[in-house]
Amino acid sequence: MENKIEQQYMEDEIDLKELFKTISSYKYSILFIMLLSFMGAFTYLYFKVSISAILI
Repeated sequence: MENKIEQQYMEDEIDLKELFKTISSYKYSILFIMLLSFMGAFTYLYFKVSISAILI
């Protein structure tokens, strides 16, 4: 019984080295998506009509 619990614990464990290796291998894709999102948000906020300009 104890061996089964220990095995399940090892399966639930997060390997930080593997996590950082995966993130570093996709760093350019992550950076591209992040920059694209920021540019989209900036463009939306720049061209959005202000509510205070409508009410005046």
